[in-house]
Amino acid sequence: MAHKKQAARSYHPGRMIMTVLGINLIPIAVLLFCVALMNDYRERLIEMEINLLHTKTLLYAKTIEAIPDLEERDKSSIIQGLRVPQDNQLILFKQNADLIFKTPRITNLEPRSYASTFDLLLSELVHSMSRINSPQYNTPDFPYEKLDRPILFPGAKESFTGRTYISAWRFNDSIIFSNIIPIRKGDEIYASLLVVHSADRLTNEIKTIQNDVFRIFISILTLSVAFSLYLVGTITNPLRRLAKAVEDIRSGASFDPKEIPDMSNRGDEIGELSRALIAMVEALWDRMGTIEAFAADVSHELKNPITSIKSALETLPKVKDKKDTQQLLNILEHDIDRLDRLITDISKSTRLDSELSKGKSESINLVQFLYDIKKIYDGRRETLNDLAHIQIIDHSVKKLYIKGHREKLIQVCLNLVDNALSFSKKGDTVKIIVEEGKEIVSIQINDNGPGIPESKQEKIFDRFYSNRPKKEGIEHHSGLGLSIVKQIILAHDGTIQASNLADKNEEIIGASFEILLPIDKKVNKS
Repeated sequence: MAHKKQAARSYHPGRMIMTVLGINLIPIAVLLFCVALMNDYRERLIEMEINLLHTKTLLYAKTIEAIPDLEERDKSSIIQGLRVPQDNQLILFKQNADLIFKTPRITNLEPRSYASTFDLLLSELVHSMSRINSPQYNTPDFPYEKLDRPILFPGAKESFTGRTYISAWRFNDSIIFSNIIPIRKGDEIYASLLVVHSADRLTNEIKTIQNDVFRIFISILTLSVAFSLYLVGTITNPLRRLAKAVEDIRSGASFDPKEIPDMSNRGDEIGELSRALIAMVEALWDRMGTIEAFAADVSHELKNPITSIKSALETLPKVKDKKDTQQLLNILEHDIDRLDRLITDISKSTRLDSELSKGKSESINLVQFLYDIKKIYDGRRETLNDLAHIQIIDHSVKKLYIKGHREKLIQVCLNLVDNALSFSKKGDTVKIIVEEGKEIVSIQINDNGPGIPESKQEKIFDRFYSNRPKKEGIEHHSGLGLSIVKQIILAHDGTIQASNLADKNEEIIGASFEILLPIDKKVNKS
């Protein structure tokens, strides 16, 4: 069963991480955006409140400066004439700390109590966020205890030099403004006026906006958590399905690779995992099928010599003639040699995958590699006079490099050249032809033998198939040589095929084995 490669699909390596982070960053992004807008709005409101306080203070000062005999006048009538609102307190004092008059203290200048711990925590959180994002309004605590001695109020003494002081303060979670302005009588500074303004309206408006922002934040955070839980479900549930399918296959409850859910359409890491698991199980199933077929072939091939040996051993005690006895002993020796060769080649074949996976892959100069192979046979010709000549024909225009396991590729070449020589006569030439392609290189090994029947050109790569010349006999070969060659070539991402050579009259003049291997682009580019 051939393994079918699935079409390549691109996957974003961090798609799952970006999706999870993106969902959870939404409430934070919304919060930061709202806080930025809120602080800008808060800044403008406070600036307007400060300008309004300064204007009102100037009006109070002008009114007071216009009152004759200020100290002799009834203070209650003066205060009533000034029409001071409940959120303001006016204190008129001299440089020697004497009070001229003082309006009632603002009612909310007392420590604030909270209905619940939650209200306290929410208020502190709102205030903390406000201070973090608007450090210019990280105001000090309002010194309300100094209202009894206004000369000690910050900026009071300096006001008698003609300066005006406007300050912002924090009291509980409210904003308090103060303005100190000198009061003149003629050219001299007669007293200083301290105006304290509680911006309850402003504070409540800002607080409302802040609470709305945090309600939006909590709502979005809740939605984000819900989406995160949903997203976790879209991650964990498919993983559980994949794990269960794999466990069913491992335990033997299922034997079908299609039982693994195909999630490749997701386009994320789980889809990639699903695709990889399906491909892995299909490859394992292919391998198991190959092993099963190999075991059946091995069993069949081993039975033939074993049956022959058993028959000869059963007949041997009954034979009296020495000539017949020797013939049976020759059969036994022949079958034992054949068993030995079969077991040796079977062992090599079963170890091949492991050796290919553990072996070191390297860049190989192809033509030089082939000449090294030729030297091996040139040395043999010195002792075997009937050996055919080997000729290398290089049609490449530059040095070609392939990447692979040198020892295994040597095994391939030796096997194919040996095969070509076995069908050649003394004086023949076995040609090794190198052709360069754009991305692949072609290696052809041609002989002058009788060729290969068309019906056998694919079958010769099957395990235990052998079609040897009569001079060698089938007993000298296990039929695994070309099967091992194909296995090695496929492991190098190459292909091999057999065909016949023909002359102009379309008469077969030999056989050709063509190997196609990918060029090592990294080395050839450099």
